[in-house]
Amino acid sequence: MNTVQEAERLILLGKAYGLCARLLAPPAPLPPQAGLVRELRTVLRRLGNERALAALQNLVDACQQDPERLQGEYTRLFLQNRVPPYETSYLPKGSQGSMRELADIAGFYRAFGFRTHGEKPDHLGAELEFVALLCIKEAYARLAGDGEGAQTCAEARRKFWLEHLEVWLPPYSHRLVAEAYHPAFAALASLLQAVAMGK
Repeated sequence: MNTVQEAERLILLGKAYGLCARLLAPPAPLPPQAGLVRELRTVLRRLGNERALAALQNLVDACQQDPERLQGEYTRLFLQNRVPPYETSYLPKGSQGSMRELADIAGFYRAFGFRTHGEKPDHLGAELEFVALLCIKEAYARLAGDGEGAQTCAEARRKFWLEHLEVWLPPYSHRLVAEAYHPAFAALASLLQAVAMGK
């Protein structure tokens, strides 16, 4: 894969993460707006991520079922913290590492000029947006011929993924599927996992 192709892939991957982050943004992002669905579908097609495309269609279909219950479920699961979208909620019981994890995440964010607004740094949406930023920064570094900058972004993305998202996204998705009464949330979990596997 040449430099331009790799940069294009990274930009598309960054867009996919950013759009998925919007599916988690309060106050009530489900059902997803038609424009977001169209854009995410286009990005996933260009990435060749068939599993994520199928999960996205399942999410769209599921959101058409019982829309009133969908809103109530969003409130119960996310806003009332039945399935909190925060990394530190998934640390082992009795762990004292929550402050350390938050400091580590904040350190990553500071190093790349990323700031959250109105959310704790360990919110899943914020973490996905950060990975999206790293993809875009790496793409532009590659296109600018900045090999060192591209390598820095690639290593940070890999490290952040291994130390954070890869650790807690699977248990979060599993819990979301187990706790949700509305099928849209199982579809959302499948979509997040499918996009993540395209890392």
